Amino acid sequence: MNDNFFHFKLIPANHFIFSSRIPSDYMAGSFLISYLVATVMVKVMEHGGKILPQLHDPQQIYMIHPILNSIRRNRDELYTEPWIGTIPNSFKAEVPDSFEPEKCIRAFKETWFKITDFIWKKTIEDLAHFGNKTDEIWKRQMENYWEINWVLGSEHEGMLRRSLWNTYFHGEETGCKCSVFDHLQELSGHEEAADQKKFWRAVFNRVDACYEPGRKLQVLVNPGNKLSSIGLVKRLLPLYSKEIMGWDFDMIVNEEMSPSVLLLIDGDRVGEVMSSMPKLSYVLANFLRAIPCVVSDYGGRVIYAGGDESLIQAPVNEGIKLARILKDEYTWLCRRELGIQPSLSASMLYINDQTELSQSVHFLKWTLKYIAKEQLGGNSFIVGSGLEKKPRILDTCFWDESYWLNDEKILKKLLNLKQG
Repeated sequence: MNDNFFHFKLIPANHFIFSSRIPSDYMAGSFLISYLVATVMVKVMEHGGKILPQLHDPQQIYMIHPILNSIRRNRDELYTEPWIGTIPNSFKAEVPDSFEPEKCIRAFKETWFKITDFIWKKTIEDLAHFGNKTDEIWKRQMENYWEINWVLGSEHEGMLRRSLWNTYFHGEETGCKCSVFDHLQELSGHEEAADQKKFWRAVFNRVDACYEPGRKLQVLVNPGNKLSSIGLVKRLLPLYSKEIMGWDFDMIVNEEMSPSVLLLIDGDRVGEVMSSMPKLSYVLANFLRAIPCVVSDYGGRVIYAGGDESLIQAPVNEGIKLARILKDEYTWLCRRELGIQPSLSASMLYINDQTELSQSVHFLKWTLKYIAKEQLGGNSFIVGSGLEKKPRILDTCFWDESYWLNDEKILKKLLNLKQG
């Protein structure tokens, strides 16, 4: 039996993505997970490894995952959608006897610290004296946030055995907490509000002064935000991605779209299907890459896309139509590439500019997991309102119900809320 398989997993992926307050936090989190894992995948391939599942044409992997292409080509050319997080937080590869995992782990750490060191020098280094042991907080958090699980072993049991002794734990740090990662200490290190305010005003004045003309995004530089080092890196990555990685984030983070709907779509039983059809991972990647173009055609924007789900903001009168179109696109891809009838669920929430984004996303994820998937069995759609103090469900249905022949029933409810 061939035991030359390299298994890699980066954690905490979900926590990193969903610890977010504004739209760009979600996109930056999803992208950064994919980018960091992609650096490991590229290093594996450079040393003779083959990412599984293998394709008939190994070069296709670079077309399916533009992030890999951009890293491999040393960013000499700009490839489409490198900011879409098509690469999951774990993968496996068949590797030669000469393979050295330590080189891959080193590549991960070098990439991570290249990003974080740039942001430190650009925004914090000269201002650290305004804080209380700010350099120590930064170093501690940067060195301890990620846990990398890897193992060399059999194709199907290697990571399973490794996961049995998973030791990751979110330690609660002392001091005042980060506005985004609520278990981490904010960077100023001060206890007094006045001292914190002085530190963060200096930091965000520095960031504000570094903007290129026309890129002043006020939502990112609110001195009322008190961030940890991890929170600051995620918050500022969209501003500095051109300098760090060679391309801009293709997104507008301060565009008003209110009222609107948030739409979360998520494949059903993806892990179960992927265990017998590994190439589903490539179908999902192609699907995620197709989403931004479709969404923009209907006046919407992708807040983040990664793994088997995507969060979208769209005009009220286009949300239902967009959900159906994306569901049909996913069905068509799975039928064409895998010969299967897939299942996908979606949850949509009506919001305005007073709606708390993180609470809305939590509601969407909760309704997908416990209502759409567990209670309804998947392949279903949920509509809710986020205008009250707590979001609530307005309606549920299945995709194949005649209900979908005319969406006026749901739309009328949303427009009534808008008018009310």
